[in-house]
Amino acid sequence: MDTHLSYDMSTQEMLIYGVVGLVAIIIIFRVLKTLVKWVFIAAILFGLYWLYTSGSLDGLVEPQMEKLFSNTTISQLMDQHCTPDKADKAKCKCLITPVYIDLNQRFTKTQIRELEANKKQMVDEMMTSFSNVKSDVKDCLGDKKDDKLKWVDKLKGIVDLLSKE
Repeated sequence: MDTHLSYDMSTQEMLIYGVVGLVAIIIIFRVLKTLVKWVFIAAILFGLYWLYTSGSLDGLVEPQMEKLFSNTTISQLMDQHCTPDKADKAKCKCLITPVYIDLNQRFTKTQIRELEANKKQMVDEMMTSFSNVKSDVKDCLGDKKDDKLKWVDKLKGIVDLLSKE
């Protein structure tokens, strides 16, 4: 008696295993395609949610504003961020320029030069100016956000096409 176990697969068994493997691969790819599509849609929805809800300047912008204003003067900020080629950018138009205008309304040119000599006092006054113009800053940033959200409509069209597949 032959103790050597050998198993030869017949053609029919090979076909069955091949078909089962092919069906398994098709199922896996369809599941992955659906999963990737839903993850993509969820990511877009999360991004839209973030865009609409994180507009709160209190939690997001004020700490950033203090960082922006620290160790600098309003003149330096204007020179850095409000050059003619950058004048329409949100940082210049919505944040620095309103603070600059408020400072110029509250102080004379001489007083501003004195403030600029004392960086800590300058930062404090810039933060006060920021608080004074916060509603204007929110409106301006909202307008900028609306401009940026135009691409969301285009992206929504792509998502709709993907959802129909």
